[in-house]
Amino acid sequence: MKKKQFEILVNAKALLGVDWEMIAPYGDFPSADRKRTQRFGKAQADQMVAHFNSIWSQMGNMFRGVPIFHGHPDVDPKNWTDDRRLGKITELEAREDGLYGKPEYNTLGQDNAQQGWWVYPSPTWLAPKSSSNVVLPDELLSIGLVNRPNIFESQPWTNSAEEEENETENQDKIMKEKACALLGLDPAKATDEEIIAGLENLKAAADENSAAKTKAGEMEVEANDAKTKIASFDEEKKRLEEEAATAKAAEANARKIAANVVVDSAIARGVIGEADRDVHTNSMIAEGADLADLSKKLIEKKPEMNTGALDLGGRKVAISNERERGAAIQEEVNKRMHANSQTYDQAYQAVKKDPQFTRLFEAMKQPEVNA
Repeated sequence: MKKKQFEILVNAKALLGVDWEMIAPYGDFPSADRKRTQRFGKAQADQMVAHFNSIWSQMGNMFRGVPIFHGHPDVDPKNWTDDRRLGKITELEAREDGLYGKPEYNTLGQDNAQQGWWVYPSPTWLAPKSSSNVVLPDELLSIGLVNRPNIFESQPWTNSAEEEENETENQDKIMKEKACALLGLDPAKATDEEIIAGLENLKAAADENSAAKTKAGEMEVEANDAKTKIASFDEEKKRLEEEAATAKAAEANARKIAANVVVDSAIARGVIGEADRDVHTNSMIAEGADLADLSKKLIEKKPEMNTGALDLGGRKVAISNERERGAAIQEEVNKRMHANSQTYDQAYQAVKKDPQFTRLFEAMKQPEVNA
């Protein structure tokens, strides 16, 4: 078979979905030494497919597939000295009549397929240890192409040199019928040129579809990258917002502390009364308020009251004097705490309600001025 014809045949097989080969049929097969029987059924084929697919899933592109050799140099290098690969099995299927694989040949494998040097598949597989003379293989190691397989029921993967002409003619007829069915052509009327052109168009469409899938995959990767970046931006935005909120809360707390200090001082000096505490504090910490300006005004504010002394049981207390007012009230509170067994708050409220101390408390609400 010429190289060009071989390439067309390979492409046609791929397009028609017939590029699978039977690796082994199901049945009982004696080993080469006839000491044991290899029992190969659908269950064993399913196990081989599952093991093969698990390696693909674990290794991805690192997995080179099940190797195809001339003979068995991987397990019997003494008798099979050429360990060059002819290709690999890229897919496995357990079908109703046997185990199938999709071979992918390298240059050496293509030469073998064209020339028909080594025709039959001879699988090398592993099986669990068994105490009986029947073994159940469950893992495929390699395929050896030979001319005398141990499994006599094996189907040839390529034509032998003697059978090539007749087999090629028969295969061409089958391929032509399948190709015409796929292309909607009449096998009796379609020319080889029409069939080849149709197959090439199908291949071009398949290539275009593959390219579109690749592009779609690339776009999906880009979309996922964009989603990742957006998620990262959102996280950074959230972090900055949290930092800003923390800083704002810290600033508000600092303003409140500063306002309380100024207001406490103003109350202590008699510039404002205790009842006015919240009004002044809230105005100073309100959003947009000029804390520095309001604090300055309150600090510089002078008491406006200038009264004479208050006679408290023979004791003269200067109403306009902040220190004397505070001392007189504190003294009376302490006296009542001890005399009446009251708490500080109870004694303070009693003094505040006492008419003789009314002027002192009223003076505390007024700003102080120097006499």
